[in-house]
Amino acid sequence: ICIYLVSHLATPEGKPHEEGGRVMLRHFKGSRAIGFWTHFAFGLERNTQAENEAERNCTTFRVLKDRFTGQSNGQVLYYSYDHASGRLLNADAPGEYGDFADESSDVSTSDY
Repeated sequence: ICIYLVSHLATPEGKPHEEGGRVMLRHFKGSRAIGFWTHFAFGLERNTQAENEAERNCTTFRVLKDRFTGQSNGQVLYYSYDHASGRLLNADAPGEYGDFADESSDVSTSDY
């Protein structure tokens, strides 16, 4: 039996997910059991607010958990959306599209 689960993400402190903030296993909304029981967990990240269209269309696919061997933990793949075909194609790291660094954090730097 294979079960696929899609989870909403909790709002992180720091850079929001819709602006390319890094997805982490602890951001999966609901029970912490999602991270505990799952054999594989993946995060899809994309800066939907970027001014550059190429950056907006670049998706980061991050392996958050690989219980089988652990060798894929932290692996990152990049895909670019092709409007003509409607498919995701292999792409280079988003650095070529401009600054797309991980600015998410669970520690607030606000003075409030």
